[in-house]
Amino acid sequence: MRDKIALPITMRPNVSRYLMILPGMLIISAIGVVLVYVGLTEGKLAALPFGGLFCLLAAFLVLNLRSGLTLTEEGFVFRQAFRELRVRWEDVEDFVPFSRLAVGWNYRANHKPMTIWRKLNRGGGMEASVPGMFGGKSAVELARLMNRLRLASLPAPTLTGEQRFALATGAPLAEMNGHRHDLLQGDTPGQLLQMSARTVLKDDWDVGGPKPLEETLGSLSEKGHRSEYDQIRAALEAAAPGTAPLDLLEKESAKRLSSKERKEFERAVAFVDAHRGEHPSILAWDLCRLVAVARFGAAAGYLSEEAAWKWILDAAGQLRSAFTSWRALGENYAIGRGFWGSSDGAELYQRAMEVLLDPANATSPWNQVPWPGGR
Repeated sequence: MRDKIALPITMRPNVSRYLMILPGMLIISAIGVVLVYVGLTEGKLAALPFGGLFCLLAAFLVLNLRSGLTLTEEGFVFRQAFRELRVRWEDVEDFVPFSRLAVGWNYRANHKPMTIWRKLNRGGGMEASVPGMFGGKSAVELARLMNRLRLASLPAPTLTGEQRFALATGAPLAEMNGHRHDLLQGDTPGQLLQMSARTVLKDDWDVGGPKPLEETLGSLSEKGHRSEYDQIRAALEAAAPGTAPLDLLEKESAKRLSSKERKEFERAVAFVDAHRGEHPSILAWDLCRLVAVARFGAAAGYLSEEAAWKWILDAAGQLRSAFTSWRALGENYAIGRGFWGSSDGAELYQRAMEVLLDPANATSPWNQVPWPGGR
């Protein structure tokens, strides 16, 4: 769970980014000065309006260096040149990085009368925007921070005890990704979260739409990595003590393995042999990931909230029956991760588990939600 942000925060423009457009500012200023000079000295009055326009544009860019963005618990204040904009978090639908250099937003439907100007801006993408060059942050980082503060200002979501428990079963990946444990989507619903969730699903799960998502959830529910784990465990139990790993396979299957596949199979057999007594399966590894994927699917817009809750609650029910405590679930999840064998995100994962299992951490869902009938 993320730490609380100390407010208010006042941010100034990223001067380094303005320095990037300094050559353009100088060129604009020079053009303006030349046009004004030509207009005054050579009597070419038609050049004066253009020269004045260029000079005003250059002055506006310079004045922007004196602008500021203040974030408070109630909303934000944007000061620029000769204007000031005050917006409450509750009046905004969603903050989205806009053109890489700005953060845009649409107002909620009940925010003041919908003017023609607002309708035109919404048709173009965003009703309003502020520069995304404050406090050393990129437009994406600033939008994410503003969304987080917007969400914090809203009433806490109402979840049943069963739903809170179900979301907590997906806590390992939620904690690794910095997501909230009390929201189905894990963060502020909106375009930014949708883009982020779709990227994660595509990069990590090769899921690019509703159908592949359903297939992935079905696979995690029915087989997952525990299918291979269970097959190796059953083969070890049926074999004589000391049987070589490759002898667990049919001869033809063993011959078809490449050198890399042979080493990986031997590693997997040794791993299962070392843990099968205490962990006959790795159910937590598969179903906790299923919960996380369903939450990503809802955030990405690939899965309805109703469908996501069905997947999540079903998985949580199986986990509740299979384990007796959050620690037992966490240990089984760790065994599954070890069987998977990848070192990707190992440090992040270790930190997440420490946070979740720390008895002194009041923000851990594993401390907030008791295990039903467990310890």
